[in-house]
Amino acid sequence: MPTLPNKIVDLHTHLFNARCLPLPGIFANALNKDADNSWVARHLSTIIFKITESEYSPENLQENFLVDTDYVDRLSDTIEAHIVGEIEARNVQFRELADQEKHPLVVAHDITQDLKNLQKALIDEYENNQDCEIREAVTSLKEVPENLQFTKQSFSGWIEMIIGVAIRILNKEQDVADDIENYGAFIYSMLSAEKHMAETLIERYGVIAPDYPPITLVHHMMDMQMAYVVKPDTTQEMVSPYYPFYCEYVQQEDENNGDQISRMKQVHAQYPQTIGFLAFDPRRENCMDVFKFVQNGEFKGFKFYTSMGYLPANDPVAEIRDRVHTFFEKCAALDIPVFTHCTAQGFQTRAKLGLNAKPKNWDAVLEAFPKLRLCFGHAGGGKQTHVTSKDTGGKVDLISLGWSATKDEWNGPDDYVIKGVTYYNFAKDVVRLCRTYENVYCEFAYITDLIEGHGDECAKARACLVDNLVYVIHESQAVEAPYKFENKMAFGSDWNMPSMVTHPKQYLQVFLEIFDAGGPLANYREQFFHENALNYMKAQ
Repeated sequence: MPTLPNKIVDLHTHLFNARCLPLPGIFANALNKDADNSWVARHLSTIIFKITESEYSPENLQENFLVDTDYVDRLSDTIEAHIVGEIEARNVQFRELADQEKHPLVVAHDITQDLKNLQKALIDEYENNQDCEIREAVTSLKEVPENLQFTKQSFSGWIEMIIGVAIRILNKEQDVADDIENYGAFIYSMLSAEKHMAETLIERYGVIAPDYPPITLVHHMMDMQMAYVVKPDTTQEMVSPYYPFYCEYVQQEDENNGDQISRMKQVHAQYPQTIGFLAFDPRRENCMDVFKFVQNGEFKGFKFYTSMGYLPANDPVAEIRDRVHTFFEKCAALDIPVFTHCTAQGFQTRAKLGLNAKPKNWDAVLEAFPKLRLCFGHAGGGKQTHVTSKDTGGKVDLISLGWSATKDEWNGPDDYVIKGVTYYNFAKDVVRLCRTYENVYCEFAYITDLIEGHGDECAKARACLVDNLVYVIHESQAVEAPYKFENKMAFGSDWNMPSMVTHPKQYLQVFLEIFDAGGPLANYREQFFHENALNYMKAQ
């Protein structure tokens, strides 16, 4: 057992579920379409919205990684259980589906009709697809007769076939949301109610050891709807989440409805070990209204997710540029913490604006507001990442070496171009900003190469991370940087993203070992696990 810190703060978690996401836009973008011309995306979203938060939703996910077919099975079982359970809950006489007999209640159920709509949309949109694998999968849907007599077995198989084809197409077609490699896993991990999300994460951390120190969970909301309003035919309503992000007149006392903000406030009330950050999207007309929830202490700060289509400074849209400037001006004046995604790879739309997250895009902001309280999520990222995306100057082919860079790579030149490829290490630039500005921090969430892959690969990634941390800390001391990096780094997990959803304790264990007694980073254990995070949030 490694030496434990006095406290632990997980500075990067998520407690929202599928009903908080603009699924029609997310699915349509993965299919390289807009929501107005993808009935597959819209029908699949309708089904997922309906089964989310049902009592049949998974409150506890498996501890092991599952293959794609496993998630299709689990999603299909959840849909079937929801249909059958709803009928039973209505106190209607319900019996097992008899062989060779169509059950009228099942056939008439609204989700059964949604599945039929999805089946038809898959055929209409993909039966002539150029990919033979997709074409063959869709052909299998055409072989199901319209007058199928549902038995228990055939009903289960029918659901699984439709969901399986939809997930296969999403995984095959997707090219934009780079962090979602398996849409079955992504959807399945988002089915629980928000309070069940909190319960699950607390349980996951709680089973590590009974004598572990208390853990504070900082969760970040996401407001992605406006990113998918891309043309007049794609309206806000067409890509809206089930729960609106914020509604001034929401009925907050109804726990089954409400907006996302009011629902998260209920989570805070039930679980005092949670601290919330609101999302801020400058494309919303009422974007400044949400300040009141931070000023009254209900939320601690703001999540600012540039990859969804806006810049922290010099945005090309004047209205957005002005709102963003006002936002940071107010955050700096009120000393409100801002948290931003910072890796070369992350959640983005078809516009491929992931490079908006470059650390150097924040130079102008910090020059204007040098006291701004800012944290770079993921600390720039772990493994080497090669992306082709849009930047302020147009399309860019970029490689970021991350914290898994070797010593030679870390100490080598940075931000240069060879044969059309830009080499720019997000992680090194995060270090620069942390050491330059008093209130700039970073956290090390979702460095997945520390826990994924073969044992020797994980060991190599860990060794590189340790070497680079030691070097950066000692360099800070040697060059007398204005601010020491050991006072700026913090722990985070990015739970419940797919690669982290079943592994928060494994990820925490890696960092406990990295900062264990006798190691080169042992003296910075308390700073990393809680002191720096609490200083960033002013939450002593």
